[in-house]
Amino acid sequence: MEPKDVLQAFYDTLNTSGPEAAAAYLAEDYALEQPGAPVQSRDQWLATQRMWRIGFPNLQITHTVHSVEGNLVHGTSQSTGTHTGDLDLGQLGMGVIAATGKSIGNTIPIDYVVDGDKIVSGVARPAEGSGIPGLLAQLGVEMP
Repeated sequence: MEPKDVLQAFYDTLNTSGPEAAAAYLAEDYALEQPGAPVQSRDQWLATQRMWRIGFPNLQITHTVHSVEGNLVHGTSQSTGTHTGDLDLGQLGMGVIAATGKSIGNTIPIDYVVDGDKIVSGVARPAEGSGIPGLLAQLGVEMP
């Protein structure tokens, strides 16, 4: 599979079958650099996804590919969901945010490195209104 096809399969699986199935597309030592919530392994990514999906049971994440340079895929990820469960941000050094019933939308530029059929790393670039601060603002919660 081409790198962009690996990413498409990953996101399709994530949205239809869930994080456990999608994790098969991640290298065991998968690393994601992102403001406020870096990920250092596939297992940590899974734990983070479980946390998000408790807070946002209908969470959907899509990825648009903008360009590909060898095994580097430049794109944008878009997340949508409704905050109907408790969001436990304890692993990020924050508390639990009780369900607000508010819908969120988050768009973040992100680049992935793909090796064969595995995503080995990602780098999320800060964008105004994105990431944890943007999400909390949409929920009406101040950053601690």
